[in-house]
Order: sequence, then C-alpha cells, then structure tokens
Amino acid sequence: MQRAFPTVACFRHAQRNVVRLVEMLADDQAGRRCARLTIAAALVALAASPVPPAALSAGGPTALARVQRLAAPARPLGLVRTTIGGLLVIAAFAIPVTVSVAPALAAASANYCPVEFFPS
Repeated sequence: MQRAFPTVACFRHAQRNVVRLVEMLADDQAGRRCARLTIAAALVALAASPVPPAALSAGGPTALARVQRLAAPARPLGLVRTTIGGLLVIAAFAIPVTVSVAPALAAASANYCPVEFFPS
C-alpha cells in the first residue's frame, strides 16, 4: 500500500507498525520456549546487523523497544481488564447491529394497509 500511495502518511505509519507488531509477536512466541532475557540478549547481538529495507528482521530500528519490552516483567491484564475489554468488543459489534436492525423491525411491524379487505 505504501508504494501505491506514497503520499498517504497513514500507510507509511501502518507499514512500520505492522513490522514492529509482527516482530513482537515472534518475540512472544519465542518467549514461550526460552527465557525472555535470553531472547533480549540475542536481539542485542543482532541489532547491529544490516537489514534490507523491505524485510522483517530481528535487528533494525525496532530492536531497542523490543529489548526493553522483553526485559520488563510480563504484566497480564487481569480478570477485570479482560472482562471490560471483552464487553467493549461485544458492544462494538452489538451497537451497530442493533441500530441497523431496529428500523427493519419497526417497518415489519407497521400496518401499511389500514383498510380491511374482508369485512366480517
């Protein structure tokens, strides 16, 4: 997208953040098998290596933030924050559906033909 629309800043920022987030996801996967500090030490060793601009890499400009993230203790969200986040996600889907379904239900229940065709 960045090549197709080089003047759109949003795509430029998105490309950088996607690269950073994919690498952090890889760090998390590696953290399930090895110690986080071991991964951080490996990132420090790889940070000085040259990287092609379009490639994802262990080093590069995101290495410092990733090392700091790995060196800090993991902080799980906890039950309250996870519950609140889940409720917000449900609301984010439920509100638009409710808003779009309400007029359809109102139209379906409206009496468009008040005259009776079959008198008793």
